Amino acid sequence: MKNLVLSTFIVSILFFTGCKKDELNDQSAAIDNAIAENMFDDVYKRIDEEAANSESMNGKLSDNGIQTFASLGCADSVQILTTNGGFPKTMTIFFNQNICSDGRIRNGKIVSVFSGKYRDSATVITTHFVNYTINGNEIHGLKTIKNNGTNSNGYLNFNIQVDTASIITSSGTISWQSTRNRAWTAGANTKNLLIDDEYTITGNGSGVNRKGNAYTLTIQNPLVVKMACKYITQGIIEFVNSKKTLQIDYGNGSCDDDATITINGVTYNIKL
Repeated sequence: MKNLVLSTFIVSILFFTGCKKDELNDQSAAIDNAIAENMFDDVYKRIDEEAANSESMNGKLSDNGIQTFASLGCADSVQILTTNGGFPKTMTIFFNQNICSDGRIRNGKIVSVFSGKYRDSATVITTHFVNYTINGNEIHGLKTIKNNGTNSNGYLNFNIQVDTASIITSSGTISWQSTRNRAWTAGANTKNLLIDDEYTITGNGSGVNRKGNAYTLTIQNPLVVKMACKYITQGIIEFVNSKKTLQIDYGNGSCDDDATITINGVTYNIKL
């Protein structure tokens, strides 16, 4: 009888430990996805702040060759290559261990090819990276942004596709891809992007976290991204992996690194 009780106790401990380990793995998938979301939203911000008010990117300058400009954001400099007196143009954003207002250190290049003016409907922006890092994390992949013009609510909106993306960290690699729609819901008519620009994001995606676990995701409630905040401030994403479904909730709109993950009806607080 003692042996039976002891065996039951050991099995219970192992079962409980296994459950906790599974939950930690599930949290890891959600956290790694949050990192990928944040990194590629940040890339959009860097492109946005340099292109939105650039005379060259908006068609006001048409000189051929390479022109170098002071950064409108936190980069070292910006170069714009024009070959036909108009579009397409290639914008390269140079970082040299630059510390931006969010406290992150950026290095390397973001290279974007614009098919037309930044705000023109049907303009396509294709972006890749050259030795680009954020706080030492290497960013790879191809990001394609298409301007759809205004939606039924009168907001400029963009289709955004991220393919073959990876973020190489000191503790492993995050692989990620996504298909999104981004609506420019505030600040489109003002020049200071970092004060009042705001977007809502819908769509889906998939990835593999640093532990090698695959998942798919769907945005259940639109994500809210503010240019003035380095974190996603609101929205809910639902994840599905091989074993279960979970949700990450980014909060009520406050600019902070707090979020919650719900697994099997149990909610955990996390830091992004």
